[in-house]
Amino acid sequence: MAKDELTAVTGVAHGTFSRPMPDGKGGFIQPTGKKFSINFATVGIWNRQGTMDEEFLFYDQLTWNRQIGLA
Repeated sequence: MAKDELTAVTGVAHGTFSRPMPDGKGGFIQPTGKKFSINFATVGIWNRQGTMDEEFLFYDQLTWNRQIGLA
């Protein structure tokens, strides 16, 4: 969906936690090999040059953490 400078998209992200993930503290969380499938929505704000200036991504972090074995 698009309206003026805004776009909104929904989808499903699928994957497998198969590579180390940075933990934000200088370390890494080791992969669990578990698959995930998570619903998401994104809202983009576009400029007059046709490139995106900002993007806001929404998804259920707890559900994702549970699916990959971190919660």
